[in-house]
This record gives sequence, C-alpha cells and structure tokens, in this order.
Amino acid sequence: MIEQVQQHARLIIADDYELAIQRTESVLTSFHNGKLTLQNESQADWISLRIEHRKRPGRSVVCNKSVDLVNALVEGAFQSAKLTHPDPWFRFPLWKNIPLETKETVEELSPFSSSVTSEKRVNVDVIEERYETANVQTILVRKCQKTPRRVQKRIFGLKFSVLTHVGSNYYWLHDERASQKPLEKKGEWLEKLLQDSETLKEGILFNDLNMAKKGPVIFGPRVNIAFLKKISDWFYADKVQAGRVPLCGKTNETLFSSKVTLIDDGTLEHARNSSPFDMEGSLSQKTTLVNQGVLTSLLYDTYSGARDNRLSTGNFVRSGSTLEPAIGATNLYLAPDQNEINTLIRQLDQGIVIDGLHYLESVPDTETEFFLKASGWEVHGGQVIQPLLDIRLKLDVFDLFKNVAMIGNDLTFHGSFGAPSILFENVPLR
Repeated sequence: MIEQVQQHARLIIADDYELAIQRTESVLTSFHNGKLTLQNESQADWISLRIEHRKRPGRSVVCNKSVDLVNALVEGAFQSAKLTHPDPWFRFPLWKNIPLETKETVEELSPFSSSVTSEKRVNVDVIEERYETANVQTILVRKCQKTPRRVQKRIFGLKFSVLTHVGSNYYWLHDERASQKPLEKKGEWLEKLLQDSETLKEGILFNDLNMAKKGPVIFGPRVNIAFLKKISDWFYADKVQAGRVPLCGKTNETLFSSKVTLIDDGTLEHARNSSPFDMEGSLSQKTTLVNQGVLTSLLYDTYSGARDNRLSTGNFVRSGSTLEPAIGATNLYLAPDQNEINTLIRQLDQGIVIDGLHYLESVPDTETEFFLKASGWEVHGGQVIQPLLDIRLKLDVFDLFKNVAMIGNDLTFHGSFGAPSILFENVPLR
C-alpha cells in the first residue's frame, strides 16, 4: 500500500504529503465477581493522508481496507484541499533526529486467563475487572523523506471497579493502570481497593463533624489525578490560541503555589503513551508546563507551534479510536517531592484526608469550579481518627493549587495521568 501511495499519479503533483498508518491488535478480557464475561480479540486499521497542494492543506482518513482504498484516500485529500484556503501556518515538521525504526520484541497476544478475585473472599456487591493487551504499530511516510518511520509498542492495561453500599447509599471505587511492560502488582492494587471499600462501611457522615469553614486537606493521588484529567486541555496550545480555556494570555504568570511543577513527558520509560515521535513525526520530549507555579509552556503540534513561532512539543497524538489526531497529553503528571504520606498527615492538627473519589464534576456556567464527592479520614493531632463518608466540597482549581503546603513522594499513574498526595491549606469545608 505504501508503494501504491508513493507512486500515485496525483500525489506526484502535490507540494508534499504525509501518510500515517496505525494498526492496533488488542485482546480485551473482563470479569464480573470472578467470572469471565468477555474475551474479545480485535484488529483495527487507521490510515490518514495529509497533503499540501497549491499551499492548501487537505486530509482524508479511512478505517477499513477496501479494494480501491488508495484512490479513495487520495481523492478525499485533494477534495479536502480544494475546499480550503491557502494557510500560512500549515507545514510538515522536519524529521530531524527521528529514529528510522523503534521496534520491541512483540510476542503473540495472549489474554489475561484468570480473575484476580477468584482466590479472594470479598464482601462487596460487585467487582469488575477489565484487562487489555494491545500491540500498536505506527508507520509514517513523507514525500520528501526517502525512508518511512516506524514504531511498534505493546500496552498492558487494567481497570478495577468495586461497588459497595452503606445503608441505602451505593459507592463506586475505581483504580486503573497502564504500562508498556507487564503489570505485576494486580493483586496488591485490588486488595487496596477492597480495603477502601470495607473502610466505607465503618465511616461516619462528614456533615456530622464540627469542622471550621476552612481547613487543611490532604488529597490522595486518585483525587489529584481526577483534577489533572479535568484541566489537561487547558494546556493545549490550539485551545489557548482560540480563547477557549482559562489559561489564555497567562504564559509566564504565577498561577499556582511555588511547590507545583507540572510535566508532560512523551519519553517516560515504560509509560503508556511514550513513543520516540508523535503522529506527525515530531520528536517526543519532556515539556515542563508549570515550573514552580509559573506557566512556562503549552503543548504544541506543528500548526499551533507555527502560530506562536516555536517548534512542536511532540504532542500531536491519536488516543483510543478517535478518527483524527489532535493536540493531547502524553504522560502528564504533577512532580512529586520527598515527603512520606505519614509526614503530610502529621502536619494536620485538625483536618481530613481524601483518598476515595466518587465523582468530580464541573459547576455549571463556570470554568474553574468543581463539585467533589468523596470519602476519606478525619485527622486530629497528626493521627488518623475515623473514616468519613459523603464528603462534598465545592472547589476552585486556581484557589486550590495556590494553597499547596506540601507534596508527597507517592507518585501514581492512572493511565496517562499521574500525581502524588498533596497537602492543601485553607480548603473550603462548608
């Protein structure tokens, strides 16, 4: 197929073109209370052609293999270019220092054959286990480059969901992991989730406590990761340039506490989305977005980089089954410090620890405020006293992260996002 595209008569007259091919072979296995409910093998092909013809950009995408695939792909790209206008910001990135081929030793895909819960006696209503193993192969071909670029990687992922109830209230607890190496601590992660579920049954309602209007709160990694997921697109350059997120015009401003450093790293070892290059051939890299509280950079593809007169950060990515790539985070995380979680807890004279998140939703008609419902612990004199239920808070992200007092060393990744525990001061509790 690559040869057919390279030899296609119409593409010979194009100013330039880029062919991207991605094949994903995956095995998905699910268990419900230890019983196998799904085992599915699938293969998906995604093919994209971007062209520049008479200074006009065009794109065509197909997700299946037809007899006349190449002609349909090329005609679609030229028709797309015909309907656009010359764009001074559009260009293809140079493949400087991009490796020709990065290939792991990929064995035949094999599903997770047994449930982690099959040997455990548990006292919850529902335990859902979902495992995925995927081989992902990406090939990039450019008219002006003689040799294609290839990368092949394997991804291991899991997600645990536990449903339990306290009285008439039901609670879902979730945990997930993803890596490019086999996951070895599945039993420990699920055991921690089950312990959290048992703790809920012993908890008292947060509203029954006599708390001040504001106080110190420790958010565990799950909660901080949830905030990170909600605000990650604030750092996408195209959205900032369009004025669609709260960070417009705030570059080099101090947004958060000096203890906050936010990093996106497409080269992080074994991380889910690490790759030598992104979906347009820009070199993956480590980008510090917030350095000691100051917004220092955004995430760019080549197009948005040209508009700001800078290079791409290697963040033109395709996630899941999305039709077209776009700017996105690779492995986005809040940098940890050296403090143990017990050190954070000992700082609390009277406060709470929140480590079980039930939901985090945006407040209607606001950009930076969120409703949080969670569970956790009451702390007095640096000691954990009792579990808490039904913690409900309304929080502003900027106010919250301006009041960071201490950061833990327990950096945890859920999929593509990571965070440690964080001690916040002056959090609204009422």
